[in-house]
Amino acid sequence: AIGRRFQATHETIPKWMNTLRAMSSEGFGRLRYYKEIRNRLDTDRPLRAYFEGETQELPQFFVDRMRKDLGPLWDWLPEGAIYHDPNAYLAEQAKSAVPLQRRTAGAA
Repeated sequence: AIGRRFQATHETIPKWMNTLRAMSSEGFGRLRYYKEIRNRLDTDRPLRAYFEGETQELPQFFVDRMRKDLGPLWDWLPEGAIYHDPNAYLAEQAKSAVPLQRRTAGAA
């Protein structure tokens, strides 16, 4: 893939920048991460259940990774910041919705 991208890019600077990026920790690090996730899907039942939508409980793997990436900023996260409710917007809309009142036939 790196070679094909190198050949497809005609400008010199972008060609070398793409190659460098692909070979840096960004490129190979991403591959390493995807391989780890793929292996964990076979061995880590909570992670697989999360990916399959059986649970919304965030696997410890992701919590640990966020804690490592955030370092000392982790302590500043508010309660519940790492959890996501995909229906929160809809619930908020339902609370603030004002029902339309029916017009009577005699109203102008």
